[in-house]
Amino acid sequence: MDDLTKKTTDDLDDKLNAARLAMEGPERAAKREAREQSELLRTERESIKERLASIAKEKEKLELSWIMLDEKRASIRQSLMPLIGEEKKIELEESALEEKERINVVATERQEIEKERYETQKKRRAIEEKKWKIENTLSGDEAELDVTAKSYQTLLDEEESLFRKIDALGKETS
Repeated sequence: MDDLTKKTTDDLDDKLNAARLAMEGPERAAKREAREQSELLRTERESIKERLASIAKEKEKLELSWIMLDEKRASIRQSLMPLIGEEKKIELEESALEEKERINVVATERQEIEKERYETQKKRRAIEEKKWKIENTLSGDEAELDVTAKSYQTLLDEEESLFRKIDALGKETS
Protein backbone atom coordinates (compact mmCIF):
# COMPACT_ATOMS: atom_id res chain seq x y z
CA MET A 1 0.00 0.00 0.00
CA ASP A 2 1.49 3.36 -0.95
CA ASP A 3 1.53 6.40 1.33
CA LEU A 4 -1.38 8.16 -0.40
CA THR A 5 -3.68 5.13 -0.10
CA LYS A 6 -2.66 4.63 3.54
CA LYS A 7 -3.32 8.31 4.35
CA THR A 8 -6.72 8.14 2.65
CA THR A 9 -7.61 4.96 4.56
CA ASP A 10 -6.46 6.49 7.87
CA ASP A 11 -8.50 9.65 7.17
CA LEU A 12 -11.57 7.55 6.38
CA ASP A 13 -11.12 5.51 9.59
CA ASP A 14 -10.84 8.71 11.63
CA LYS A 15 -13.99 10.12 10.01
CA LEU A 16 -15.90 6.86 10.58
CA ASN A 17 -14.90 6.84 14.26
CA ALA A 18 -15.94 10.48 14.66
CA ALA A 19 -19.30 9.78 12.99
CA ARG A 20 -19.87 6.69 15.14
CA LEU A 21 -19.03 8.64 18.29
CA ALA A 22 -21.34 11.50 17.33
CA MET A 23 -24.29 9.19 16.56
CA GLU A 24 -23.82 6.83 19.54
CA GLY A 25 -23.46 9.44 22.17
CA PRO A 26 -20.97 9.26 25.03
CA GLU A 27 -22.77 6.59 27.07
CA ARG A 28 -23.19 4.07 24.25
CA ALA A 29 -19.70 4.83 22.93
CA ALA A 30 -18.27 3.99 26.35
CA LYS A 31 -20.26 0.71 26.42
CA ARG A 32 -19.11 -0.21 22.90
CA GLU A 33 -15.48 0.56 23.77
CA ALA A 34 -15.77 -1.54 26.93
CA ARG A 35 -17.25 -4.43 24.87
CA GLU A 36 -14.48 -4.09 22.29
CA GLN A 37 -11.82 -4.03 25.00
CA SER A 38 -13.40 -7.05 26.71
CA GLU A 39 -13.46 -8.91 23.37
CA LEU A 40 -9.77 -8.06 22.78
CA LEU A 41 -8.86 -9.37 26.23
CA ARG A 42 -10.92 -12.54 25.70
CA THR A 43 -9.28 -13.14 22.30
CA GLU A 44 -5.82 -12.58 23.75
CA ARG A 45 -6.56 -14.91 26.67
CA GLU A 46 -7.78 -17.63 24.25
CA SER A 47 -4.66 -17.20 22.14
CA ILE A 48 -2.47 -17.58 25.24
CA LYS A 49 -4.39 -20.66 26.36
CA GLU A 50 -3.93 -22.23 22.92
CA ARG A 51 -0.18 -21.59 23.12
CA LEU A 52 -0.10 -23.06 26.65
CA ALA A 53 -1.80 -26.22 25.33
CA SER A 54 0.78 -26.38 22.53
CA ILE A 55 3.60 -25.95 25.06
CA ALA A 56 2.17 -28.80 27.16
CA LYS A 57 2.29 -31.10 24.11
CA GLU A 58 5.85 -30.02 23.28
CA LYS A 59 6.93 -30.59 26.88
CA GLU A 60 5.42 -34.08 26.83
CA LYS A 61 7.35 -34.93 23.64
CA LEU A 62 10.57 -33.68 25.25
CA GLU A 63 9.85 -35.68 28.42
CA LEU A 64 9.34 -38.86 26.39
CA SER A 65 12.48 -38.15 24.40
CA TRP A 66 14.44 -37.57 27.62
CA ILE A 67 13.17 -40.87 29.09
CA MET A 68 14.21 -42.76 25.96
CA LEU A 69 17.67 -41.13 25.90
CA ASP A 70 18.16 -41.68 29.63
CA GLU A 71 17.29 -45.37 29.31
CA LYS A 72 19.66 -45.65 26.35
CA ARG A 73 22.39 -43.93 28.39
CA ALA A 74 21.84 -46.32 31.30
CA SER A 75 22.05 -49.28 28.93
CA ILE A 76 25.28 -47.99 27.41
CA ARG A 77 26.78 -47.43 30.85
CA GLN A 78 25.78 -50.96 31.78
CA SER A 79 27.51 -52.32 28.67
CA LEU A 80 30.69 -50.49 29.72
CA MET A 81 30.89 -52.26 33.07
CA PRO A 82 32.20 -55.63 31.79
CA LEU A 83 34.77 -53.85 29.63
CA ILE A 84 35.99 -51.77 32.57
CA GLY A 85 36.23 -54.92 34.69
CA GLU A 86 38.14 -56.74 31.95
CA GLU A 87 40.45 -53.75 31.51
CA LYS A 88 41.26 -53.69 35.24
CA LYS A 89 41.91 -57.43 35.22
CA ILE A 90 44.31 -57.05 32.29
CA GLU A 91 46.02 -54.09 33.95
CA LEU A 92 46.65 -56.28 37.01
CA GLU A 93 48.06 -59.03 34.80
CA GLU A 94 50.25 -56.50 33.06
CA SER A 95 51.64 -55.07 36.31
CA ALA A 96 52.26 -58.61 37.61
CA LEU A 97 54.19 -59.41 34.44
CA GLU A 98 56.18 -56.18 34.75
CA GLU A 99 57.05 -57.09 38.33
CA LYS A 100 58.07 -60.60 37.23
CA GLU A 101 60.16 -59.09 34.43
CA ARG A 102 61.85 -56.69 36.85
CA ILE A 103 62.72 -59.48 39.28
CA ASN A 104 63.80 -62.02 36.67
CA VAL A 105 67.33 -61.60 35.37
CA VAL A 106 67.56 -64.63 33.07
CA ALA A 107 67.36 -63.37 29.48
CA THR A 108 65.30 -66.23 28.03
CA GLU A 109 62.70 -66.03 30.80
CA ARG A 110 62.59 -62.26 30.50
CA GLN A 111 61.89 -62.57 26.76
CA GLU A 112 59.01 -64.95 27.46
CA ILE A 113 57.62 -62.52 30.02
CA GLU A 114 58.00 -59.62 27.57
CA LYS A 115 56.12 -61.58 24.89
CA GLU A 116 53.37 -62.34 27.39
CA ARG A 117 53.23 -58.68 28.44
CA TYR A 118 53.08 -57.63 24.79
CA GLU A 119 50.07 -59.94 24.20
CA THR A 120 48.42 -58.60 27.35
CA GLN A 121 48.92 -55.04 26.12
CA LYS A 122 47.34 -55.96 22.77
CA LYS A 123 44.28 -57.32 24.59
CA ARG A 124 44.13 -54.20 26.72
CA ARG A 125 44.38 -51.96 23.65
CA ALA A 126 41.52 -53.85 21.95
CA ILE A 127 39.35 -53.48 25.04
CA GLU A 128 40.19 -49.77 25.31
CA GLU A 129 39.19 -49.23 21.68
CA LYS A 130 35.82 -50.92 22.29
CA LYS A 131 35.40 -48.85 25.44
CA TRP A 132 36.23 -45.59 23.60
CA LYS A 133 33.70 -46.36 20.89
CA ILE A 134 31.00 -46.92 23.51
CA GLU A 135 32.06 -43.80 25.44
CA ASN A 136 31.78 -41.71 22.25
CA THR A 137 28.24 -42.99 21.76
CA LEU A 138 27.52 -42.15 25.38
CA SER A 139 28.88 -38.62 24.92
CA GLY A 140 26.58 -38.10 21.93
CA ASP A 141 23.57 -39.26 23.92
CA GLU A 142 24.48 -37.04 26.85
CA ALA A 143 24.75 -34.06 24.47
CA GLU A 144 21.25 -34.88 23.18
CA LEU A 145 20.02 -35.03 26.77
CA ASP A 146 21.48 -31.57 27.38
CA VAL A 147 19.79 -30.16 24.28
CA THR A 148 16.49 -31.73 25.34
CA ALA A 149 16.79 -30.28 28.85
CA LYS A 150 17.60 -26.81 27.49
CA SER A 151 14.64 -26.93 25.12
CA TYR A 152 12.44 -27.95 28.03
CA GLN A 153 13.76 -25.05 30.13
CA THR A 154 12.97 -22.63 27.28
CA LEU A 155 9.41 -23.94 27.16
CA LEU A 156 9.09 -23.56 30.93
CA ASP A 157 10.26 -19.94 30.67
CA GLU A 158 7.72 -19.22 27.92
CA GLU A 159 4.98 -20.98 29.89
CA GLU A 160 5.76 -18.93 32.98
CA SER A 161 5.67 -15.73 30.93
CA LEU A 162 2.28 -16.66 29.46
CA PHE A 163 0.84 -17.39 32.91
CA ARG A 164 2.00 -13.94 34.04
CA LYS A 165 0.25 -12.42 31.00
CA ILE A 166 -2.97 -14.26 31.87
CA ASP A 167 -2.72 -12.95 35.44
CA ALA A 168 -2.18 -9.41 34.14
CA LEU A 169 -5.16 -9.75 31.79
CA GLY A 170 -7.27 -10.92 34.71
CA LYS A 171 -6.29 -7.80 36.65
CA GLU A 172 -7.19 -5.58 33.66
CA THR A 173 -10.72 -6.95 33.57
CA SER A 174 -11.15 -6.48 37.32
